[in-house]
Formats: sequence, structure tokens, C-alpha cells
Amino acid sequence: MAKLSASVSDLVPVSEAAEIAGVHPRTILKRIEEGKLVAERMGARTFMVLRSSAEEYASTVSNRSKRKRADKASAAIQQQQRPTKRK
Repeated sequence: MAKLSASVSDLVPVSEAAEIAGVHPRTILKRIEEGKLVAERMGARTFMVLRSSAEEYASTVSNRSKRKRADKASAAIQQQQRPTKRK
């Protein structure tokens, strides 16, 4: 995790980053550990996340969710189109 040169107004707490991304705060902490989110440690157990990093992560989460829904819908359509076996 690199030192940030962002102003305090550009940083948000983990809970707010989670709201921005639409995920659980634990997910945000995992992504910080993985280096997927830019954050600054502010104390022994406190992180502040760069707002732009949280917003960028939110767009990837959103796109992934859309793809999953589209894949499920496509699979359901294919399942309906398959001929059923008769006994």
C-alpha cells in the first residue's frame, strides 16, 4: 500500500466505500489487502479509502453483476428452448 498524497476530502471510511461499491465492508478490507483498492492506514485498525478508487471498484462490481444476470438469463432461455425427452 503506497502513501497517498490525496486531501482528506478525497478519502472515505471503509463503511462509506462499501456503500459506494454496494458491497460489505469486509469485502472492501479484503480488496485493500489484495491491493485492488487504494487506501491509507490511519491507525491500528482504521483505513481510509481513496474515493475515486472506491468508485472505480464500484463500476467493476456493477459490470460483473450485470454479466452474471445476463448469463443466468441466457442459460434460462437456452434451458427453455431445449426439447424435452418423452417416454
